[in-house]
Amino acid sequence: MIILILIVIFISVFLFMRGLFFFLESYYAKKRLGVVCDKKIPGSYILNRTAPFWRSLSPRLQKLGFSRGRNFFGGLIEEAGLSGDLNVNDFWAFQIVSFFIFMPVGAIVRLSDSLSLSVAVWGAFGIVYPVVWLRGVIKDRKRRIIRELPNVIDIITLSVEAGLDFMASIDRIVRGYSDSPLIEELKRMIEEVQLGASRADGIKNLAGRVKIPPLTSFSALLVQADRLGASIGPVLRAQSDKMRTDRFQRAEKAGVAAAQKILFPLVFFIIPAVFIIIFGPLVVQFVTKGFSGLF
Repeated sequence: MIILILIVIFISVFLFMRGLFFFLESYYAKKRLGVVCDKKIPGSYILNRTAPFWRSLSPRLQKLGFSRGRNFFGGLIEEAGLSGDLNVNDFWAFQIVSFFIFMPVGAIVRLSDSLSLSVAVWGAFGIVYPVVWLRGVIKDRKRRIIRELPNVIDIITLSVEAGLDFMASIDRIVRGYSDSPLIEELKRMIEEVQLGASRADGIKNLAGRVKIPPLTSFSALLVQADRLGASIGPVLRAQSDKMRTDRFQRAEKAGVAAAQKILFPLVFFIIPAVFIIIFGPLVVQFVTKGFSGLF
């Protein structure tokens, strides 16, 4: 039975890799012509190393339906800021390639006595890994945006209070700041407005792509002020103060959480080591010489 399972795994992997190598010929031909984008995607070694395989397989998945799945994964890719580098077909192709990469690992790294169970677990891990990686990219991107947002809002507030228009203030920040997730989103908002979208729509689309509560509330206030014709300066100043206060509160919360997290290693590792260093020699002297060795 084990030999039969190994034969089936070998044949399936062989046929899959043979098909991929067949597609690789057209991939490298297109790459030489400059038709295929070969940009490195940060955050995943496996994704970049297997790019020729899943990029070759991706066009074959174009005819698949699954509109709900496409909308879901498309939203995740948009939220991760990778819409210019990946699409849903690329992501699904990467899942398939990852499955066939990790499935043979189950035959080598046995998780249990059952070979079929081990292969199934590693194959499932290969399918889940791209989703875990994508959510990790989203989490890291949101963390960077939240960290940078108060400073950007402060500069926008100062620029508006100095007499600049709101969009002109954002354009000045985009030109002066180095590239970051927030700056990339602001650039995209400016491009949308330049292409004909209203300022309110651009702000809404920005909040919809990033999906961060501070930015969502901030965009809602700006849209409301724009509809009512109110001055944006006081709104920006109030939001700037609020975001800065929230950042200090998050820092205090993180400090309290760090103190709680360090309690376990302190009690079970650091304090016992200190006791061993201090009282270890005394214990040795007591065992070898008794009470006379202590005095």
